[in-house]
Amino acid sequence: MPGLSRRPSLTSGDPTSLVLRMAIPMLAGILGMVAFNLADTYFVGRLGTIPLAAMSFTFPLVFIVNSIALGLGVGTSTLVSRAIGGGDDGEVRRIVTSSLMLGFCVVLVLVALLRPLLGRIFISIGADRQTLPFILDYMNIWLFGMPFVVFPMLGNNALRATGDTRTPALIMIVGATVNVIIDPILIFGIGPFPAMGIKGAALATVIGRACTLTISMTIVSRREKMIGFIGLRPMLILGIWRRLVFVGLPAMATNMIMPVSVGIITRLISVYGPAAVAGFGVASRIETFVLAFMRSLAAVTVPFIGQNSAARQYGRAIKGIRAASFYSMLWSLLWVAAVILGRHRIAGIFSANPEVVKITALYLLIVTASYGFHGILLIVSSGFNGLNRPLHSAMVSLTRMFVLYIPLALVLRYLFGVAGIFGAAFFANIAGGLLAYIWIMRTMHREKKYFVQAN
Repeated sequence: MPGLSRRPSLTSGDPTSLVLRMAIPMLAGILGMVAFNLADTYFVGRLGTIPLAAMSFTFPLVFIVNSIALGLGVGTSTLVSRAIGGGDDGEVRRIVTSSLMLGFCVVLVLVALLRPLLGRIFISIGADRQTLPFILDYMNIWLFGMPFVVFPMLGNNALRATGDTRTPALIMIVGATVNVIIDPILIFGIGPFPAMGIKGAALATVIGRACTLTISMTIVSRREKMIGFIGLRPMLILGIWRRLVFVGLPAMATNMIMPVSVGIITRLISVYGPAAVAGFGVASRIETFVLAFMRSLAAVTVPFIGQNSAARQYGRAIKGIRAASFYSMLWSLLWVAAVILGRHRIAGIFSANPEVVKITALYLLIVTASYGFHGILLIVSSGFNGLNRPLHSAMVSLTRMFVLYIPLALVLRYLFGVAGIFGAAFFANIAGGLLAYIWIMRTMHREKKYFVQAN
């Protein structure tokens, strides 16, 4: 396994420039993953409003599974980054190997639990007889491709914990490229391939994810030599699983807050018809594109805060959070004018239905200006995970969704309809981001003060 001296250190150098240098390649990778979603949305939108609405209904369950994988990935990244900060290469190998074993067990359980419940799940969030067959066509294929979702996330997070954000980004770009190429071939039937419709979108996604799995596991095992079973005893594995769950479970809960809330909001919007659901789904996909840079900043925050807090360099950790938050606000300002002024044209790329375009454009008009604060919230949530305070991380997202967003949506929809629901997102992003930033700054200054006094 490469020695620590050969790994890029996150405990030296200017935090402001280091965070940006790490985030930029991470941005390319996240945009690659966003391309998965945008490509599916674009091509399925060509099939009509009902298939597009069906895909929108799949978002919450797909996001929940992704959230479980992300939670395990955050646990892996946190433990690996702190092991690297403490100088223990052997512990790094044990953590990564045990993490992959846990991921395998989680996949088996999820497939067994979700497969017989798919119909009931989607009916409960508003799917009707028109959309349900399309939903099941998509999910029956996607569900069995779940291992290709989970394992690359674990491997890529292990790589990011070393400070290497370029390799995971390239892996994600390769997977996205494969998906974009295969999508129209399988959806519409090109050459010898039959037209599969929405099933083709699901199969293309699975194939793209399978490519990321192959590349990620090859690099983690052969180049980084992070996988090894020597010395791994059952009690040691269980001990690492407990540590992964301690960090990962709150992180899973944090990541699940979004899909659960999206499911609730989808249910609220479903009373306005399939076009409204489709419009909200398109807007959500566009939102993931704009938030990609914020998510890249959040992704690099975990190893940065993890390594520096483990090395007791709290001043650097504070500067890192400040820098990431500044970049989030700057990125948001760059996008506000473009998205708001071009909202109808952007929405028209994904659907020709005037009602779908109207709902999508309305969402972008109301919510876009709050994205910088949403990014700060994502950064702070990751920062708390890096500090090994997963419950704090969970509380940040819980507050935004269940104290601010959903209660406001329930009230404002009676006053302003769909616009009220979107307005709730705007206010929740701003208030949640400000409160989260104040909380983590106070926490890190307190940690720094205690460390100075103790020494």
